[in-house]
Amino acid sequence: MTTTIEGAPPPAAPVSVPSDIDEDVSHFEMEPNRFNIYRQYTFKPQTDPEDEIALDALCDTSTLATARPTTSFEPRSALRGLGQAFIKKAVDLQQNVFVPFLNVTTYRLISWFYNASSVKSVEDLDRLIDEVLHAEDFNMKHLENFGAARELKRLNDYTTAFDANDNWKEGFVRIRLPKENVKYKTEADAPEFEVSRIYYRPLLEVIKAAYMDISARQYHFIPHKLFW
Repeated sequence: MTTTIEGAPPPAAPVSVPSDIDEDVSHFEMEPNRFNIYRQYTFKPQTDPEDEIALDALCDTSTLATARPTTSFEPRSALRGLGQAFIKKAVDLQQNVFVPFLNVTTYRLISWFYNASSVKSVEDLDRLIDEVLHAEDFNMKHLENFGAARELKRLNDYTTAFDANDNWKEGFVRIRLPKENVKYKTEADAPEFEVSRIYYRPLLEVIKAAYMDISARQYHFIPHKLFW
């Protein structure tokens, strides 16, 4: 028998606490791989990003012989994050060591000009003879109509690796630099130093570039659990 107080509201109905485990949710499990690792999804995925990855792709040890890749996936280059314009320049440099100059003779001459000391010495003259004039690929015809100012401008116009076409932006930051043995009322009163020519890419552009890259086909976009 339950005793109630006159005028008191009736007791509230019991509240059911939901369970952390939803027994009605179905799961789909992928087949275990050769390492007995498998993934569990809440629904069947349309594709498996790792389906075409061979065992050789998981091992890059130089002491082991591996077969040529049999998939259409290209290995992701460490330079991809810098943008397509940067990669193009890197390929140009790999194919032609004298880029951005038109020939290797001009490249060697300008390289000597910049690498030598500001005050020419006997050693610099020897270096000019040995590294430029006596080089196997030296060709006097390459220097026809040579113009130092034009070639130096060509070098300056080659632009930086952080190309604007890859959405690289140039910015700056200001840093407060308190002077030694000088006290300031607030940090804002301390002298300010500006660091210029800082190159960055907006985060959204980095994400977009990652999704547009061919390696995105190997990304896992569907949440899952990994079991072993």
